Amino acid sequence: MLGIFKRKFTRARLKLFFRRQLYSLRNPRITTRITIRYGICCFLTILVIDSIFGASVYRMNYNQAEFALRVSIRLTLEKIVKGEQIFDLDHLESNFYSDKPLMPSVTLRVEDESGNMILDTDPKYPATNRVIARQIDRNPIWSPPGGDGEYLIFPSEYNKTPDQRIYPIHATLRVAEFDNSYVYHASVKAIYNQKPITLHFFRTITSQRKLFAELQWYILGVSFIGFLISLISGWMLSRSLLSPIRWITRTANSISTEKMNDRIPSSPTKDEVSDLIDAFNRMIDRLQRGIDQQKKFVSDASHELRTPLTTIINYSDLLNRWGKEDQEILQESIEAISSEAQNMKSLIEKLLMIARIDMKRQSIEKETLDFQKLLADTMTKFERSEHDHSIIFERNDSGSIFADKTLMIELLRIFLENAAKYTPSGGKIEVKSIRREKFLEVTISDTGIGIAEEDREKIFDRFYRVDLSRTKLDSSGKEIGGTGLGLSIAKWIMEIHGIQIEIDGELGIGTDFILKIPCV
Repeated sequence: MLGIFKRKFTRARLKLFFRRQLYSLRNPRITTRITIRYGICCFLTILVIDSIFGASVYRMNYNQAEFALRVSIRLTLEKIVKGEQIFDLDHLESNFYSDKPLMPSVTLRVEDESGNMILDTDPKYPATNRVIARQIDRNPIWSPPGGDGEYLIFPSEYNKTPDQRIYPIHATLRVAEFDNSYVYHASVKAIYNQKPITLHFFRTITSQRKLFAELQWYILGVSFIGFLISLISGWMLSRSLLSPIRWITRTANSISTEKMNDRIPSSPTKDEVSDLIDAFNRMIDRLQRGIDQQKKFVSDASHELRTPLTTIINYSDLLNRWGKEDQEILQESIEAISSEAQNMKSLIEKLLMIARIDMKRQSIEKETLDFQKLLADTMTKFERSEHDHSIIFERNDSGSIFADKTLMIELLRIFLENAAKYTPSGGKIEVKSIRREKFLEVTISDTGIGIAEEDREKIFDRFYRVDLSRTKLDSSGKEIGGTGLGLSIAKWIMEIHGIQIEIDGELGIGTDFILKIPCV
């Protein structure tokens, strides 16, 4: 049983191993991709360099052979044009080497019109018929330009008289292939002593054909070895370059919502990895601030909802015990429950609006508005609902703005209600709108408790409320301040409409909110 279990366990591990390898091939890691691409690039580079080197060696040999043939043909033809007796057609004897018209390693064979051999400078050289039979159809690509076809041979300084003048002669150069050598063969038709002859020029390109074949395999072998070396070096290089990325990955995996204090130490070298680390740390900072704000938001919202719910529950218990018989307790409880329900409704509406703002789902429909009429209508409604303060609406200049009507009414209402909440009964609230050059300056002033200098930047934060010493109380001593959400909503409305705000006033004397609304 134990042996069967071990075999099954081994097969399962092998299957898992091959599955992982298949997955890694389908979805290779960055290290693998860099290694493969680096290896391919190096292999192709080595292959191109080796190919150029090999072709250059071949071309050098072909150039030397072609040059020797062309010079030999030209010098020989010039001797013929001069009328020199370079060989005896009758006795097949030659004084051909007196002026050495042939380059080294060039063999010349001369045949008459019947195909009889007149001259052979190297009898051991392969027979002409054999060389012609071994000619390949097309010369190699590394042979000199024009080597596959006919050359024009131009005799030089010996064209002095009309009798001696000859026209360019066609010389056909072909490559013949033997077991261990390549041979250049050129045949030229000429007239010597008023008899047609054929000159065959031979030049061995290389007698080490096998060596060249081995050189090709050597080039391929070196390229393959270079490919393996490049793979290994590419793998090592990629691991070295990506080690900071793995470090970032480990740090990122260790960070959670409960542990947001870890940061990746910045690299001393200012490179792309250092920029990535700095960007990652900044992202974690933003996430931490967002999570902290979310926690604070949930905590503050829970606290704000708990207060009216506690009041409603307490008054419900009071009604259950005494309210059925005591009309005074009944009336007080009904008023308190209604008031707290209205507060909860207002708070929930603001929370929903903030949620839509954060999710960028709050609808915004801007249009051209007559701000003079909009402010007048808003002030009329405010005056009807506000009886504890003196309302002064002293100036309302004309002007058009491009804004969302509902949001602009909400903006004005927030500042007016804020002034009413923090101004004692009998206090004064003044509103005026003055047309400036490019904007309307709307000032909302009150004679309330004022805002301390250090609190002016914080009042637009969500759920931020000043200390209790600055909070307005009703006749029973109960706090009637706001939830701390209105001004944060007002800030968002001002931002999307390009409205600037200034806060003035003194603590204990009053506050002036100055809104600068752009005109159309």
